[in-house]
Amino acid sequence: MAKRKKQTTIRCTQYPETMGVILLTIVVTAFMVGTGIYFWLNASGKSTENTLKNKIDILETRLTTSEKETEAVPLVKEEVSETAEDVSEVIAEAPFNRCAHLSTFIYENWYPDLRNAAKNKRLSLSDATSACFSETGQVLAFIIPKTECQGSEVYRFNLSNSSLKKADLDNKGRGCLATVEEFGRRTGSVIQLQGTEVKDGCRTDQYFDYDYTKNTVELQSEYGICTGKEGKLTEY
Repeated sequence: MAKRKKQTTIRCTQYPETMGVILLTIVVTAFMVGTGIYFWLNASGKSTENTLKNKIDILETRLTTSEKETEAVPLVKEEVSETAEDVSEVIAEAPFNRCAHLSTFIYENWYPDLRNAAKNKRLSLSDATSACFSETGQVLAFIIPKTECQGSEVYRFNLSNSSLKKADLDNKGRGCLATVEEFGRRTGSVIQLQGTEVKDGCRTDQYFDYDYTKNTVELQSEYGICTGKEGKLTEY
C-alpha cells in the first residue's frame, strides 16, 4: 500500500507594521500636499485681490487729480479785454530791455500773439516804427506814424494777456498834430515824444508825454515858427 505524501501548505507571511507605515506616509503626504495647495490658492487669491485693489486706488487717484486740474484751468476766451486790473500789473519802474524798430522784435516768442492781436484790429504792423519792450513789466509800446496833421498813434501790447490797445490821446483841442516816429527820454513811467510838422513855410515842433502805465498820450507844449517871423512857444 503506497504511503500518502504529507502536503505542506506554505502561507505568505504578512507584514502589518510595514503596511501601516506606508499608509501613514501616504496620508501625511496627501495632507501636506492638500494644505500646501490650500495656502497657495489662498495666498494667490489675496495677492490678486490686493493687486486689483491697488489698481482701483490708482485709477481713483488719477481721476480725482484730473478733475481737480480741470477745475483749476480757466476757460480760454477768444477775445481778451484789457481792464484796470491789467493796467495795474504793469510795473511803472520796470526797465526797458530794448528800444528799436518794431521789425527787430519779430523773432520774439510773443510776436505771433502781437500779430494776431493787430490782425483782429485791422492794424498793419509794417507801418510801425519805434518800439520799446520791457520783459519785467511784460509790456511793449510802439508807434504808428500818420500823415498830414494826423499825428501818430501809440499802442501798448500787454504780454500777460495778449491784449493790444491804442493809447488815449489828449490833444488839448489842437486840430493839427505833428508826426511822432520815435520814443524819447523816459522818466519813471512817462516817455517823452517829439513830433515835427512842416507845412507852407512853417515848422511846428510838438512835445507829448506818453504814460505807458495809463496808456495815455498828452500834448504838453509846441513851438512854431514860420519863415520871416518870430517863433512862438505854447504851453498846455
